[in-house]
Amino acid sequence: MTTHTWSLGKDVSLVIVGPDGSTLDLPNVTAFTSKPSYKEVKSQVLNGPPIQRNVPDGWTGEVSFDRTSVAIDALIAVQEGSFWLAGGDVGVGTIYQYVTESNGSTSAFEYTECAMSFDTGSWKSDTTVEMKLKFYARYRNAI
Repeated sequence: MTTHTWSLGKDVSLVIVGPDGSTLDLPNVTAFTSKPSYKEVKSQVLNGPPIQRNVPDGWTGEVSFDRTSVAIDALIAVQEGSFWLAGGDVGVGTIYQYVTESNGSTSAFEYTECAMSFDTGSWKSDTTVEMKLKFYARYRNAI
């Protein structure tokens, strides 16, 4: 039985589904960040102090991972080909996040309609090639 009560950063896994429907498992994720964005809606009422509401405005994030295959390079080629050669849209993907909770259960989240951009890393002798995926998702669902 697990005895820790907080996440230690090694209890998450991700699956990326590209715009073409291809599924990319990222076995060597080194960092993952995500945060909700908010649009501030403010009313300057005449009879009192201002009123503000924070309206959900999507999610942004970044995944860092060591290159283990051609999968991300192939996905980038599909995106570019779809846009430049086929005259179409770049398309959006989906990111699935799975978290192993301290009680042994798993929480799952789906980042939907993700616009993705990539950094394919630096190639240097005797070091891993760290790639990055930045994303904007319309919303995140608990699944």
